[in-house]
Amino acid sequence: MAAAVPVAVFDCHAITADFVVRPAAGDEDYLTFGGEHETPDVDEIIYADVAGHAHARRWTNRQSARSATRP
Repeated sequence: MAAAVPVAVFDCHAITADFVVRPAAGDEDYLTFGGEHETPDVDEIIYADVAGHAHARRWTNRQSARSATRP
């Protein structure tokens, strides 16, 4: 945070177990805040769960609506 690097904050109830940071296989589902589904590029760094959901992309620069925190 001191270097101003973005950090994602996740709602753990929206994540399937075994959440990892890894290169994308290219078949993960990423839900935008606008409700659209995208597929990360192969080898793009993502935060993913075992259900194949990408919860953040590009080193957390883009966070998914699926696991965003709510009130």
